[in-house]
Amino acid sequence: MRHLLSIATVAMLAAAPAAFAASDTSGMAPATDQSMSNGAMSKGAMSGMAMGKVDTDSFVKTAASANAFEIETSKLAEKDASSADVKAFAKDMIKDHTRIGKHFEKALSKGKVTAPSGAELQPDDQAKLDQLKGLSGDAFQAKYLELQTAAHKDAVALFTEYSKSGDNKALKTFAKETLPVLEKHEKHVEKLDKAHAV
Repeated sequence: MRHLLSIATVAMLAAAPAAFAASDTSGMAPATDQSMSNGAMSKGAMSGMAMGKVDTDSFVKTAASANAFEIETSKLAEKDASSADVKAFAKDMIKDHTRIGKHFEKALSKGKVTAPSGAELQPDDQAKLDQLKGLSGDAFQAKYLELQTAAHKDAVALFTEYSKSGDNKALKTFAKETLPVLEKHEKHVEKLDKAHAV
């Protein structure tokens, strides 16, 4: 059994994206083969992957999709969540992530990095958004909080790593300056998720 697990682990590590060339294993497990999409990490893979050095292209694509995902899911929650505190959180997410998006655009320009076209969501983010659109009432709210909790955990991991090891000075500064906001969101949504646990 251990031999099979070792083979599976080696296979997963061999399939890990080039974006994680360094070997910093900050307590996270290896990724699945779905961890990359068009050069970007899926957010679900981030939380299950050993974070090493994140290349600029992966950071840009993943951060752009993550930010758009936060805004789009929160627009739904602002009108469809069943609790006032969750609606207020969603309103804050829209405001904060819109501001983050503007800072991101400035950092991209300053860092001479080409921005992804539009606010295109990565396929896994689009699938989660579509799933959320099909829910209502308490089921919607529970799923929104679950998605926000996971998304912020992943974003904090990504921005922490890029703020330490990123190779573009402007984007590295952006990641470092944005991180406290993401950490605040992460703590807030975790409290909401516990408060509304069924």
